[in-house]
This record gives sequence, C-alpha cells and structure tokens, in this order.
Amino acid sequence: MPRTILVTGANRGLGRATTQKLALGGHQLILAARDPQKLVVVVRELRELAPGCVLDAVPLDLASLASVRACAETLQQSSIDGLLNNAGVMQQSRVRRQTVDGFEETLQTNVLGPFLLTRLLLPTLERDYEPQRAYKNSKLALLWFTYELARRLAAENVEHVTCSAVCPGFVPATAADSTSGLQRFFLRRVLIHARFATTVEDAANAFVEALTDSSLERESGIFLADHREQRSSDESYDEQKAKRFWTLASRLTGLPDRFVSELELYR
Repeated sequence: MPRTILVTGANRGLGRATTQKLALGGHQLILAARDPQKLVVVVRELRELAPGCVLDAVPLDLASLASVRACAETLQQSSIDGLLNNAGVMQQSRVRRQTVDGFEETLQTNVLGPFLLTRLLLPTLERDYEPQRAYKNSKLALLWFTYELARRLAAENVEHVTCSAVCPGFVPATAADSTSGLQRFFLRRVLIHARFATTVEDAANAFVEALTDSSLERESGIFLADHREQRSSDESYDEQKAKRFWTLASRLTGLPDRFVSELELYR
C-alpha cells in the first residue's frame, strides 16, 4: 500500500538513494533539505525516474530550531505515515562550530533538530486512524483491566467483589445503531441471519447470567462467551501489559495507581 513518507536530507547520499527507491515503489514523498535549489534538482530527477509519483518539498535546516518549527508548521495538516530522520553532519574541522541557537553544530543537527521535528510531527504521524482497530484495542484493554482488577482485589483479600469479562457475541441489530445508509441496512436485514450473529435477547441473557448465576459468585478474572467460561486471547493474559495499562489509565483519569478509598468498606 502506498505511504506518505517524509525524508530529511533528501538531496544527497543515503537520503537521495532512499527517495529514489521509495518513488519507484509508488510512495508519496515529502522531501526536506537545507538547500532549496538542490531540492528542485532532486524533485526533477525523481519525476523523470518515476513519472506520476507524488512529490512535495519543504525547506529544513536542522541547525536552526526556528527552521525546524517552520517545517513542522508547514506540515501540520499533512498525514504522514513514515518519517526518516536521515539528515546529519560529520564535522572534520578541529574548530568547534556553534549553531544560531547556541548548540554545538553536530549535536543539534544530528540529535536536537530531529528530536524537535519528530515531537512536533507526532500528531501527523498518528492520523492513520482505523475505527475497527481502535474498537479491537479497546476490547483488549478491557480484558487487561478486568484481569488486573481481579488480581488486585485478590491481593487485597477482597472476597465479596468479583469481576469477569463477558462477550455477548456479535449483535447486528445493535451494531446498526452506530451506522447509516447501506451499512445499516446490511446489518439489520442481512447479517442478522448469519450463523455467527447473536440476537439482542440472547446477548442480554449472557449478561444476566454473568450477573446472577450463583455458580459464578466466587469466580473472578474469567472470560465468559457463548454462555460458558472460555480462554481469551493470549495477549490479554500478559500481566506486564495489563499493569502498564492500569498505570496509564490511572494517570489519564487522575486516580492513584493503588486502591485507596475504594477499599475502605472492606477494612
């Protein structure tokens, strides 16, 4: 699949060779370099090498943080799939050279400039949003949360609270509520008859069973699907990832990582 890729130092050496390969691969390129005239030459060469390739060029002098910020500002509305921080220098002079920002030139050009550019371009690198992937990731995170909660409750000897994850199955009738047009029609009229589909009534029964079934009263940290306990994905049992997610979710929601007032009822 063609990608949009930003290459710094695209006018010579490895940057130039890399852009040639990317252009031949059908990718859209954003070329960044300090010398605008050299960029013009590279763009012309690439268009001759790969007619029809989509190219753009932006000035970028990594030895000037103002230039880096200006480059990022120019690209803030772009959607960039890949960033190659290729530009750099290897000084031969025995005399220390300093940038307009007061830093040693090699440090700024090779590290500080790319650091700033990458940080400023992070929003453009995160725009590859795919709703189905986001949904699946949220379900995995819910499993991490459920299993980690069960472990933490057990560690605190809280026996009166259990938690489990319930998959009610795929319910086209409710999924249709979040769609429109042909997709809604397909969900409501076609997919409801699929073998893997579940009715609203059956899905509700799965929740009721999880909440009221006496045989599950002492079960905690389990995954229920098709009205029985099953094993969820291997990744969902990764305790280190679950702990990291718990810590992240606590920070994002302004809660302490450890239980505090929540457990006072059970002391």
